[in-house]
Amino acid sequence: MSQPIQSFKSYLQNLKSLEVEFNSTLKAVNLPDLQCAEYEGDHPDPEIPGEPVTHIKCSGKYGVRSTYEALEVFDFLRSERGVSLVKSVKVPDCMVHPHSNLKIKACLQGFDVYSLDWRKRDLSLNLVKDVAPNVAELHLYSSGNEDVLHFWAESGLSKLKEVSQEFRHHFIFLSSSHTNLVRTI
Repeated sequence: MSQPIQSFKSYLQNLKSLEVEFNSTLKAVNLPDLQCAEYEGDHPDPEIPGEPVTHIKCSGKYGVRSTYEALEVFDFLRSERGVSLVKSVKVPDCMVHPHSNLKIKACLQGFDVYSLDWRKRDLSLNLVKDVAPNVAELHLYSSGNEDVLHFWAESGLSKLKEVSQEFRHHFIFLSSSHTNLVRTI
């Protein structure tokens, strides 16, 4: 996993300050790692002194990560640069505070996307079908929830007509320690 971005605000300012013309078609949009940083610290409960615990440090205002980062980028590309087709989208979203399905929908709305890798556990395939019906390559991250896996395998993936058969059989599981496990079904 890449290092989490320290300041999304400066990333967005740099993106907006680029003095280049954008085509209506982009080969890829790869956002920086939006993962919150982990650090060791004292236990927050003063009754348990000396017990180090892992804390999540969020880079957002008031210690809570904003979940509008991706939306700001996609709105900029759509509104200010006239982009309508993005062949590949990769968003290494925060596993602690991911973008909601509604925000993901708002991000992808109006773009034609062929490859989607949005690091969010149990991503809604109905959402993908609605906003990226032509997706041919889809990366899915699972919490291990068997109901979600069953839906993906039984009916969810069949709604995505362009997803090739070779991609229909591999799921990536992300545990809380971010270890990737591949399971073939």
